[in-house]
Amino acid sequence: MGLAIVASAVGGTIAAFVMLLLSPQLMTVALTFGPSEMFAVAFLGLSVLTCLDSGKMIQTIISGLMGLLIATVGMDPLTVFIRFTWGNVALLSGINLIPVMIGMFAIAEVLKQTVSYKKIDAGGIDASKSKTQFASFKELRSYTGAFLRGSGIGSFIGVLPGAGATIASFLSYTAEVKSSKEPESFGKGNPKGVIASESASNASAGAAMVPLLSLGIPGGTATAVIMSALAIQGVQMGPMLLQRQPEFLHSVFAAIMFTNVFMVIVAVFVAKGFSKILGIPYHMLGTLIILLAAIGSYSLARSTGDVMLMIGAGIFGYFFIKQGFNVAALILGLVLGPICEVNIRRAIQLNNADLVAIFSRPITAFLMIVSIAILLAPIIMPLFKKEKTKDAA
Repeated sequence: MGLAIVASAVGGTIAAFVMLLLSPQLMTVALTFGPSEMFAVAFLGLSVLTCLDSGKMIQTIISGLMGLLIATVGMDPLTVFIRFTWGNVALLSGINLIPVMIGMFAIAEVLKQTVSYKKIDAGGIDASKSKTQFASFKELRSYTGAFLRGSGIGSFIGVLPGAGATIASFLSYTAEVKSSKEPESFGKGNPKGVIASESASNASAGAAMVPLLSLGIPGGTATAVIMSALAIQGVQMGPMLLQRQPEFLHSVFAAIMFTNVFMVIVAVFVAKGFSKILGIPYHMLGTLIILLAAIGSYSLARSTGDVMLMIGAGIFGYFFIKQGFNVAALILGLVLGPICEVNIRRAIQLNNADLVAIFSRPITAFLMIVSIAILLAPIIMPLFKKEKTKDAA
């Protein structure tokens, strides 16, 4: 718990500086962005699909494509043509992302634990008597690589529109396992696994403010909620923010830094309470999770339809995971699908369907080359490793 708290604070702090340094630069560049550039930015977010789970790359890509397909449900944003609603009025506005995420991650996990439940082994430790202990400075120094890798990956994923903290955690954990000399120790108490996922999670949350502030595109679900709240207060996100409300950027930086410090103080006191969860029978804990998930889904629009959507997504997510598919990839496709679709179609209309004109724009071409490189890297890199192994033999 101590390492998790420190990792979260380190990741959040690094991301705050990333936001402060990158946002003004990106705002300046974003003033020249058109639909093709916005499509390239969204496609860059999709390019991490092949990195999420290299062991099941085909299933991961299929999962992302399924997310893109689900994102087309509802009215066409340009022609208002109704698509894939099957006469259901509730689907006209599209699939609500938050109930789907709650169902796919929370409800699916409850179903998984219920079907094949094994009581958590606390290693002989009495959770009720546990307390948060921070590692020594010398021990923290030995994990410097894990801190930096997790924070770096989290910051990178956070800057990509739509990726979010969940995908950053998965990707950082996977990268840490691959870079370790003892990959079999992960999942059995290796501290680097905790550091990788926690630092990446908080780093992505802070870095997700970069596309929100600079482009007006939420970097994840949390920033989408923040954008709605700020719109009510009259704050206009996007390239003109630095010119119209320059003090806002520094206010956000100060708030993130304060939050990281405050989080460490609060976490020390609440960690013991969370550790007692280990002792709660799962038939009670699972029921409580479902109840809170239902309340959260209903509170979005006070609609029972969202609760039903959450339940459906949970059941679908359980079988989806059981067949080896990737939930994080599906969510990524669902978030970025509408952004990709709207902007590529606008670019095609503006350029009279001239694809060369669309993708030859300097920024668009650069982003697409980077995206393709990221997509192909997990496929090409193992080939080089095989060649080196043959040469060594």
